[in-house]
Amino acid sequence: MTNDIPLSIPDFAAKATESYSRFVSQAQDFFAKIYRGELAPSVLQQHLPEFLQQRGSAYYLELQQICFQFFRSLMVLSAVYGDDFFRGLLPDMPSPEQQPFAAPPKDFHDWTHLSQTFSSHVLDQNSLTLMRYQHLLRKVASGELSTVTVQEYAREFSKRRSSEYAYKVADANAQFFDGLLRLNQHIIDDLFKYLDPDAESNRSSGQERSLDTLSMELVGSSGSTVSASLMVENKQSGPCDVSCAVSDFRSSDGLGSGFRAAVAVEPSDIRLLPEETRTISIRLALDPNLFVLGRSYVATLIVKGQAEQDVLVFLIARATAP
Repeated sequence: MTNDIPLSIPDFAAKATESYSRFVSQAQDFFAKIYRGELAPSVLQQHLPEFLQQRGSAYYLELQQICFQFFRSLMVLSAVYGDDFFRGLLPDMPSPEQQPFAAPPKDFHDWTHLSQTFSSHVLDQNSLTLMRYQHLLRKVASGELSTVTVQEYAREFSKRRSSEYAYKVADANAQFFDGLLRLNQHIIDDLFKYLDPDAESNRSSGQERSLDTLSMELVGSSGSTVSASLMVENKQSGPCDVSCAVSDFRSSDGLGSGFRAAVAVEPSDIRLLPEETRTISIRLALDPNLFVLGRSYVATLIVKGQAEQDVLVFLIARATAP
């Protein structure tokens, strides 16, 4: 399925953030049950191999289908624009009938045959392109076409069609990465459902907690202490206990290991009366030994309460020159 407008980078960022937020919420609930003794600490180690053995081939098939759709889209685009180019330049050029791509298989065991079909189609495309170039070279050698004419036509064709081609390539890329995001979320949901079947029944009965996400920048001179704040409110009819927890910081490029930083959340535990609002302050010391100048680091602040919604705050820290 294609979109009218290719997904932009902000679209992917929003989808990835939503997927990550869902994963954090599921992981929190899972580890909270282990802490309370509702699940054994060894449940992940015991059941993960079983899960992968039972579901691995299905996920691999889904991944192969996503990849197949992507490469097929690129091959079709290349064939269409190549055909348009040579038809415009050489109207009398013979055009053999092209074989359409086969549909992606619905059974894992069909992939060997499909791979052979795909390879055969690639060879056919290469042979067709070679035949067209040979026909073009004969026209140039016989004087029917000049190299200047070919160059001018290619320049004009690129000028007319390049934006359309780039748009469709971007759309194919968008569908590919969107498919990977959906597959990733599918695997995560299935994994937690497999490890904790009760969590699914809670979701079905409407007991699942929702998760709100936001981001907060902590930017300042290297060696200084920066601060920010957020408001929490109890909209319940009774008292509400709110707790805060901060994860390790990690470079936003995903490289390197996480580290504990001198971050203070005050108050970290609050009891709110009905309709009461409080301010939570976050202070972070930008230690030069931990926060490299100009590099962004990310941690998560989880604000959990007795209400139906938790809050996930992405803390984005960056040290600037003193």
